Amino acid sequence: MNGRAATLEDAVRLHQSGRLADAERAYRSILSVDPRHADALHLLGVIALQRGELDAAIGLIGTALESAPGRPPFLCNLATAHLEKGDTSAAVALYRQALAGDPHYPDAAYNLGNALRQRGDLSGAAEQYRAVVALFPGHLAARSDLGLCLAEAGNYDEAIAVLDQTLAADPAVRESHANLALALHRAGRFADSLARYDTALRHWPHDPALLNGRGLACAELDRPDEAEAAYREALAADPADTDALLNLGNLRRRQGRPDEAEDVYRRALALAPDSAAVLGNLALLCADAGRHDEALSTIDRALALRPDHADSLSNRGWVLKAAGRIEEAIAAYDRALSRAPTHREARLGRAISALLLGRFGAGWRDYLGRDTVRDGGRDFRRDLLPAELNGRHVVIERDQGLGDEIFFFRFAGALRARGARTTYLADPRIAAMLGRSAIVDRALPIGDDPGPADIRLAVGDLPYVLGMGDGDSVPPPFALPSQSEREDALRRRLAAFGPPPYLAVTWRAGTRGMRGAVFKEAPPNFMAGAIRGAPGTIVAIQRLPDDGEVAALAARLGRPVMDLTALNDDLEDMLALMGLLDDYICVSNTNVHLRAARGLPCRVLVPNPPEFRWMAAGAESPWFPGTRVYRQAPDGDWSQAVAALTRDLAAAGQG
Repeated sequence: MNGRAATLEDAVRLHQSGRLADAERAYRSILSVDPRHADALHLLGVIALQRGELDAAIGLIGTALESAPGRPPFLCNLATAHLEKGDTSAAVALYRQALAGDPHYPDAAYNLGNALRQRGDLSGAAEQYRAVVALFPGHLAARSDLGLCLAEAGNYDEAIAVLDQTLAADPAVRESHANLALALHRAGRFADSLARYDTALRHWPHDPALLNGRGLACAELDRPDEAEAAYREALAADPADTDALLNLGNLRRRQGRPDEAEDVYRRALALAPDSAAVLGNLALLCADAGRHDEALSTIDRALALRPDHADSLSNRGWVLKAAGRIEEAIAAYDRALSRAPTHREARLGRAISALLLGRFGAGWRDYLGRDTVRDGGRDFRRDLLPAELNGRHVVIERDQGLGDEIFFFRFAGALRARGARTTYLADPRIAAMLGRSAIVDRALPIGDDPGPADIRLAVGDLPYVLGMGDGDSVPPPFALPSQSEREDALRRRLAAFGPPPYLAVTWRAGTRGMRGAVFKEAPPNFMAGAIRGAPGTIVAIQRLPDDGEVAALAARLGRPVMDLTALNDDLEDMLALMGLLDDYICVSNTNVHLRAARGLPCRVLVPNPPEFRWMAAGAESPWFPGTRVYRQAPDGDWSQAVAALTRDLAAAGQG
């Protein structure tokens, strides 16, 4: 026995000095004498774990537990092997078993938080990190990861406070700087995030993780050249840095360069064939191109590696939604949320899918999970409102972009119908305009003081808090009068350029690559083919057209095009113009909502997958009565939509 113990001590000493091959020989020597020696089996499994030989580690440590059931260190290391293999359910169960044997075992307590976070259970992970900090106040890694977890869950103020405290305790911990920078990033404070990364990089100038974070911040600040430079510097420091390749691929995808993005993703995949993140982004890129079968096989490959990976399940929902398989998409989002109840992308994806099918009760409930109300959102009332609000002052705040703001504004009238006194805090560009409506008592630019409020609401929450259910009718667009002097001036401009009828066009909306934004585009050449024979005057009202785009449209049409694109800078002018147009062919954009407020229809080209307001199918949406919808096919083909548009224009005498 004593000789065996000495041999084990020698093996452990070799192991601790990093001489893994020598330690392995020593452990095997022990096992040749006693094949069931629990410590030798366990530590041989640890060597396999250190080498990334996960199946071998699981087998060896499992056998060790047969000889010594319930030992917390054995359970903890077996859990870690399962965690690294992607089996978070097994890892969580084993860490809990280790803690049942030793509630004060720090590695098991901390790694349980990591496993819960990796599974996507952010609330469970945060609770576990808090428990670790309570037991071990000096455990700075748990404090730092608590801050990161809170940021990922959307609790930005608390996350930043926790990370500030962690850095105050030890400013030399690189991970705390990186996590604080990431928390600032997720809070939308991209300039602050970049400053934090730059501070950390002064201490760790070639750290790939910090360089990747810097690149992400630069990308959000629309500094793509700096973002790319940061990613390439990370790759120079570590050519096998798959995060840098993934980020570079995502940058290319955001820039509308899908072929280059795919090349970079495949380079990353060659280095990390089991990376769920790389497979997921490659799947989304395939879905963008209409290659849905390939996208599904790619994401299913990720799920085969990590069956309970919430991000992959959410991505599968997105791919199915893009393929027009909405019911299956909802099922995928359900699976993601069963594993990670706070998963934002899955919840929003399920919301959009339900709304596309007209399931308003479930859709609007999930829509509460969007992140556009994060600033001050904790002060909004987000439960069902009482049927009577007599005399109560309800303040409603803008939410999301201009188009969404105008779209949801239609619900505000229901508050006055319940007896409320209402103030709307609007984007300053449309505050005066909305103030002329009969929807609210007054509209002010956001930032103005509305006075004491009994209830504060986000306009995008109105359908839910007002209780809109599946069988409820859709409220119509509200009426919004224009300013007569602007309308008269624009009428003269139109007449001076060309004769009626006046047909306006917009072929792109949104900002390509903006985080959380919906980007929509219909090929201008297809649109030009449909309207080439239209009588009267063609008017371009594309917001921020690329240099030469209006001239290129005129060349395709073989006739002059009136350029009123600058009117997008003054929405009062655009509202006036909407009432003067005989027809408007476009992708969905703010002007569609303005035209609906003038009581007029449009012809809308809807890219795939559609926004919820255009529903999953049909030639018309209940949200925009009379507006004709022309849908891009799930495989990306526009030809049928453009053919239908051409026929309809010809039948109307405009093509």
